[in-house]
Amino acid sequence: MNKKRKLFIAILALFLFLIASGISLHQYQINVQAKESQEEIKEALTATRNKIEQLYSDGKTQLLNPSITKEKITEAEQSLQLLSDLDLSDTQKKDRNDFSKKIKMTKQMFSIQSSIHSKFKNEKIASTDIDFSKEEKELVDLIQNKPVFVKKMTEIIEQGKTQLAIKNELMLFFNDLDNLEVKETISRTQYHSFKEKIDSLPSENFKESLTEQLVAIQKAIDKKEIKEQQEKERAAIQKEREEADEQLKSEAEKELNKEISVSTDSSISTSLPSSTPKETKQSQTNTDSSSPSNPVVPTQQVGIEGLISRSSTSTRTNQIIGVVANGSSSTVYLFEKNGEQWQTMLSVPGRVGYNGVG
Repeated sequence: MNKKRKLFIAILALFLFLIASGISLHQYQINVQAKESQEEIKEALTATRNKIEQLYSDGKTQLLNPSITKEKITEAEQSLQLLSDLDLSDTQKKDRNDFSKKIKMTKQMFSIQSSIHSKFKNEKIASTDIDFSKEEKELVDLIQNKPVFVKKMTEIIEQGKTQLAIKNELMLFFNDLDNLEVKETISRTQYHSFKEKIDSLPSENFKESLTEQLVAIQKAIDKKEIKEQQEKERAAIQKEREEADEQLKSEAEKELNKEISVSTDSSISTSLPSSTPKETKQSQTNTDSSSPSNPVVPTQQVGIEGLISRSSTSTRTNQIIGVVANGSSSTVYLFEKNGEQWQTMLSVPGRVGYNGVG
């Protein structure tokens, strides 16, 4: 009886031991699994945090990494999705929610930045037909959480607007911008004022993009000024000719008046009474009875025609071309003999060479 009882007690003890061992083993497995699960959660949290941090260029997550891509953002989203399948603690759930907000904001920042960069490539405006109003509205939503990012994007937008204004102003210099046809009304002052605006801009790439247009404007202004200078010189020469002609005419008139005065004085002198009335009457009778053997002497000419009539050339021809020079200018005359008198048939201005007549 005692043996049976001892055997029963031994079996019962063994059974209880097995149960206790099983319970301990199960608890151990649970603890191991829990520990492994926590390690997995920690690794998932760390991986997600690292992927998010790689999307930014600073630890404060204010500026996006220059190497950021849409694929890298997708990887961060996938890492975050793994956390949704794990049994997280309240603290871990809070971290997961924080990661979710950061990724959502990162996507918004990336979208704005990509849109701005598509319109402002290599520090210069892409075209004259752009607008930043959509990006400006979206930046307002980020100004509280991402002030550094908003400031940088706003600066880029302002540069784009400045360049856009420059390009629109540049178009006013041309009738046809594509063919570089510059307006004739553009002045050098306008060009210099516009050039100063361009020189004050920070983007060298943008300045270089306008080189061809600026050179075309410069050449057009140079050509215009050369043409204007030539016109001024022609006007000055014409004025010089007119003044020379006036001077020649004035001198001729003075010479004519002088010769008329001399001729008048001579006439007065010869008309003074030097004979008796009888002799005067006899003289008149002799004059009236003139014959071919006693011809009438023609009236002496005065002025430039008088000079021609007294020249030796006038005895050998009926036409004479005369040139009266004054410096490099002159007046060209055509004289023609009519009976015993020489007449001026033509008078035109002329040139006798750069240094005039020596």
